[in-house]
Amino acid sequence: MRLKLFITILFILILLNSVEIFKAKLALSAETKGVILTTYHERYQDAFSILIPKGWKAEGGMISSGVPWNVVDLVESNIRFRVTSPDGKSFFGWYPRFYFQDPQVFIRSSGGVLQPQIGQVLNGCWIYPYLDVAQYVQYIVFGQFAANEFQHPEFIGEFVQSPELKAFVPHVASRSDYGYVNFKCYINNIATYGRMYSINYELQSVIWSTVGTFGLLAPQSRWKTDERIMEICIRSFRLNPVWVKKASSAAQHRAQQYHKVIQDINRID
Repeated sequence: MRLKLFITILFILILLNSVEIFKAKLALSAETKGVILTTYHERYQDAFSILIPKGWKAEGGMISSGVPWNVVDLVESNIRFRVTSPDGKSFFGWYPRFYFQDPQVFIRSSGGVLQPQIGQVLNGCWIYPYLDVAQYVQYIVFGQFAANEFQHPEFIGEFVQSPELKAFVPHVASRSDYGYVNFKCYINNIATYGRMYSINYELQSVIWSTVGTFGLLAPQSRWKTDERIMEICIRSFRLNPVWVKKASSAAQHRAQQYHKVIQDINRID
């Protein structure tokens, strides 16, 4: 099964290319002077460090997605992390990763016997055709992850490509998209601005995923100030090299076990 090769190498490639989300000079502007930033170390596996404003609350970390069928949780470490302001109105963080497959892959491989529907789950993968960043934010972030949190989300302007994110795309990717979209929405009836980044890639038209999906939101009344602070924090994200080495080895082992389970299931079928 070709998923074996892909799933085994995905995490290793991502880890080796993602020790730094951005290569940026972390200089506080005049807009953010007086804000105290402290270094936060991920508390479950000491997997990463990041700057967060003093008094803000960090939740989650390098943990499972919380979705039982998500195969990412079975073969590698996932992330689910958010940092929230004291009043709960501004926040930034990372959404968990999933693997996706185009329904046409199953239709072709089964000779038309299988007709999976978009949004269905097969073999731990979400059935969706490949989505670029804007589509991913619209259908997966707005439509799935934040469907009950972001009210009436609407894009502001066009998708913006971020060249600095290209380095994190796996070299074996057959196509990719990376950058961000700005948007507006309501959260608890508060007019809010947001920015969502994503790094999407596909492997040989068989499976696709994201290296990461992360973003920031704040009330429109204080977006200018909070946006600067949260961008600085996001750009300070660093993976722990010691954790990277351990995690890549563990990912290989788990991927091999997952492949064996899939083989057994196929034999039973």
